[in-house]
Amino acid sequence: MTYFWYIWTLETSFGIGGSVLAWLKSFLSDRQQAIFLNGVTSAFHSVVCSVPQGSFLGPLLFLFYTADCIKTPRCCRVHSYTDDTQLYASCSTTDGSTSAAQLLRCITDIADWVTSNRLKLNAEKTQFIWLGSSYYTASVSRLPLSVGSSTVSRRHCTEPRCEV
Repeated sequence: MTYFWYIWTLETSFGIGGSVLAWLKSFLSDRQQAIFLNGVTSAFHSVVCSVPQGSFLGPLLFLFYTADCIKTPRCCRVHSYTDDTQLYASCSTTDGSTSAAQLLRCITDIADWVTSNRLKLNAEKTQFIWLGSSYYTASVSRLPLSVGSSTVSRRHCTEPRCEV
């Protein structure tokens, strides 16, 4: 995301203005970076997007940036903490396949949002977990779930353990 769009979003979606917005513009604009490798520093190049890594504002600005992501799925509930997002839904034993299909649509919606906002969804870290009694998790549908070309790993959790 270019910093121009980011500043516009902070102003229009979150009501940030005045001296705070001016300070954020100053913080995000006119930045340059270089690469230091094997004792050699590359030429400096302008950075027109992203937030400086390791900055104290980075996590907060990331939350502002990704706030629209948690509005994306309408078929499940969402919980987010920094760059970790959980989707969840509850269902009866007869609605397991329907619930899994809804969660798959949510994952697809979020994957589309992530791609359109120049981020990357780490499909290898994406997991799908069924929680319930051993009877329920044994009877639930084995609907395959995927993010892009990667299959989502599945776990079935019963008290007191989880199985892959």
